[in-house]
Amino acid sequence: MSIGKVQEKIRSLNNVRNNPKEYLDKCDEIIKLLIGSNEIYTLVSKDSSEEFIKSGRGDIRYGIHENIPTMWLFSEEKIAKEYADYYNLKLKGEYLIKKIPFEELSLESYRAMFSGVGKLIVDEGREYLACSLYDLVNQCLIKNGQDPILERKEYLVMNILNSIKYGNAKLWVVPKAGTTFNDIIFNNFDPAIEGGYVRFFINKNESSTYSKRLGHTNGISIDLDMSSFNTTIESLLKSEAKGVKFIINNIESDITVEKLNSLLSKMN
Repeated sequence: MSIGKVQEKIRSLNNVRNNPKEYLDKCDEIIKLLIGSNEIYTLVSKDSSEEFIKSGRGDIRYGIHENIPTMWLFSEEKIAKEYADYYNLKLKGEYLIKKIPFEELSLESYRAMFSGVGKLIVDEGREYLACSLYDLVNQCLIKNGQDPILERKEYLVMNILNSIKYGNAKLWVVPKAGTTFNDIIFNNFDPAIEGGYVRFFINKNESSTYSKRLGHTNGISIDLDMSSFNTTIESLLKSEAKGVKFIINNIESDITVEKLNSLLSKMN
């Protein structure tokens, strides 16, 4: 693949940064261009065996970019080696990079999105694209003749799920009217359903404010870890709830109960 072509596409993003839809469409174009080529390179974990590193079978190395676990891709071996040189990513003289076939990339990016990885960087030296890993997963699925796994409005949901399972985040939910103290202690409560939706909050204060609006004078809300959240969602499958809304800083992202349960099952 021509390095100039990918760099040109990435550089053109500067012209559309004020147009979110056009910007995201161009991000998809760049990913399609990359996965449509026979030249895709990524970083290799230093924990891989020397034999696997030499044979190009080492495990993918995920780094951290802006506090988010990230996958790196490159369109040419030369660019990947320059990156490895700059960050001293070598083991006994071997570059910790490898050429990754599309089939492996498709499988590994899918696995990674359910293992806490949320960002993709396509590094072209002076130019780079930083976007959601879910963009890559969706484009790989489309190339394989399948439907995207997430709508863009659902990316926030996936990020929240990963932050609960692999970070220190918690969710807060308001119980329905009539819930007793013992119901809460023994995790035997039903969440409040309003307009067909159950609302989960990242911020306790936002949850308490919502609780008072629903008539709980003490502003009661219940914190959930991944296990109790799973239990709650499973119970909603048999309820009248048609969907779930996640709320963070007054921003809402909704998803159906069935789809959310499917995502959670892939994380277990």
